[in-house]
Amino acid sequence: MFWRKLNDIGGRNIATHLPEEYQDIDETVELSSDEYALLLAEFRRMQRAVKG
Repeated sequence: MFWRKLNDIGGRNIATHLPEEYQDIDETVELSSDEYALLLAEFRRMQRAVKG
């Protein structure tokens, strides 16, 4: 879920910002508070799964 959502956000960003125009395309990504909360929660679930 985390990687799929992250890829969706990246795809949306590339559709509006050409990578050739920016030194670091990731700096142009803007997340809504809901997107941030979703990614953070999923990232924390992944961390717990790795730690066991």
